[in-house]
Amino acid sequence: MEVPAQSHLKSMLERLAMRSLGGRSRSWVGAKPTGDSVIAMIASNVGLDARGREDDFHPLSTEDASIWLMLFATQSLLHGEQPIPAGIHDEITESLRKLGSDAKFFSKGYWRQTRRFKHYEPVGFESGWDQRRHHLLFQGNSDPLPPIDVLEDGGLIGFDDTTAFVFWVEEDD
Repeated sequence: MEVPAQSHLKSMLERLAMRSLGGRSRSWVGAKPTGDSVIAMIASNVGLDARGREDDFHPLSTEDASIWLMLFATQSLLHGEQPIPAGIHDEITESLRKLGSDAKFFSKGYWRQTRRFKHYEPVGFESGWDQRRHHLLFQGNSDPLPPIDVLEDGGLIGFDDTTAFVFWVEEDD
């Protein structure tokens, strides 16, 4: 049975997956799986094989997860900066907060930013990231997850005690 937090999150992720940047994006929302490899089990719901690759995923705070999900939904992994629709960050933040304060978020790869095209640092809430002033660069830290054949892939996996989700983007030149 779908709970209200799942319904709201599912609706938002389905809209985000319709990005017009090219490539492919997929999302899934459902009950949190049980077992030793929760991240791999969640990724499998969009056809990805992350078994044995859990170390490719880095934990994110709720604040950073909302920024990264916004970036995966609105930015090209290969071709740089795109305009970010007004209000999308607030909508994503609200949806992720409905998972509760104990929710956990993970992403494969790193978004980095620079203020003057010189110094790159991870994108994060605490780093003073500002979508109006910063150039963004995605750096994958490992090969794409099977079975896809693309240059870059990345996304966000999250879960609380009952609900899990994945939003995944794949791009090829």
